[in-house]
Amino acid sequence: MTELGHFSAINAVVAIRADEPLATVITTALSDLHTDAQSTHRLDVALGDTGEWSLALEPPAKTAIGRYRGALSDVALADVIAVFNELAAESCAESSIVLHAGCVQIDGVAVALAGHSGAGKSTLTAAFARHGYPVISEEVTATTTDFNAIPFRRPIGLRAAGASAVGVVVPKGPYDTVYPCPISTLGPKGDPAPLKAVFVLDRDKARDRTTGRRRLLLPADALTALSGESLDSGVDRRARFRALERLSRMVPVYRLTYFDTSAAIQAIVDWRDVA
Repeated sequence: MTELGHFSAINAVVAIRADEPLATVITTALSDLHTDAQSTHRLDVALGDTGEWSLALEPPAKTAIGRYRGALSDVALADVIAVFNELAAESCAESSIVLHAGCVQIDGVAVALAGHSGAGKSTLTAAFARHGYPVISEEVTATTTDFNAIPFRRPIGLRAAGASAVGVVVPKGPYDTVYPCPISTLGPKGDPAPLKAVFVLDRDKARDRTTGRRRLLLPADALTALSGESLDSGVDRRARFRALERLSRMVPVYRLTYFDTSAAIQAIVDWRDVA
């Protein structure tokens, strides 16, 4: 196996060893996370004599990720990225609010893009990057207690339709499921910034295809929405609920229903004009 170096997952640092062809793919995918800091975890990605991949993480994460075993290289690659999601969330969960969201920087402030799988978080985050907006984080958005967004520049996972929508050509490789596109290849990387808005995304395939419908949620409705988009990572649920309740009162939360990516970007960029 090849030593690939150390890669950061917010407050966790992972030393990775991997066999080809995934060694080269992983190094490229995680290029924005490379660090010289001392490792806290070791991840081995090995190709056995039987043609099966195996992933082993030490010490293990709290969830049962990072233990894929099978012949599908695209699933092994996806599990490597999942390891970083979980470790990033775990590493700051005791002192941070952690949302299942991307985060971009607009006019110097952070805006989180939350939503369930398939809502378009990654595609919209990539589209913002292509429009020149710095990306602070992808998939895992953590904030400090005073609501500053913490950078986590893991690759943006783009399915075929999402890659096509933002003009990304997926190279040959184990990308049958999702292509892990480094943020730096799409646009600028964002710095820590105060979180000033959260958009809960709802992709609408049946209605108006030209506009993004933005609706400010009352704090109680915002709390309900964010509770479904938070990553607890083993944190006491009462403490997590209290933190989300405070976030719902202090930061405006919007429901954004959209079909077209460009319309969604415009609705988000314009939010401060009516906030």
